[in-house]
Amino acid sequence: MAFNDVDVAEDVVVGSYDPNDKRAETSTRTSASVFFINEDDWIDYTIRFQNTGTAEAIFITITDTLPEELDMTTFQMALASHAHTYSFKPGRVVEWFFDNINLPDSTTDLAGSQGFVKFRIQPVQSLTVGTVIENTANI
Repeated sequence: MAFNDVDVAEDVVVGSYDPNDKRAETSTRTSASVFFINEDDWIDYTIRFQNTGTAEAIFITITDTLPEELDMTTFQMALASHAHTYSFKPGRVVEWFFDNINLPDSTTDLAGSQGFVKFRIQPVQSLTVGTVIENTANI
């Protein structure tokens, strides 16, 4: 049986995919989960990302909406694995943009497929015992 006007093509779909995690550590390094009001001054955050897709990541954007329990005026950028810009957006959002990062996929270059940003920030002065600070970064 012949088919008219039919075309079949097979191709591999490629794309980048960036899982991430965010870690917090207090300035005294006493705890990774508890901020001691009379001892700690800062919370140091590390956001890590990796391209586990099937193609190079050309650019990456990270956003982090900082909760009300953190004092935006104390934000200090520390380090990043690659050249980037960062800015503050409405709604307490910090945005990092990695343009032309060309992050290889993890099957091609495991070590090179990873990156990070680090920053520190202080909780608000009115922080009370038992306050929970929840925070997640998005890529």
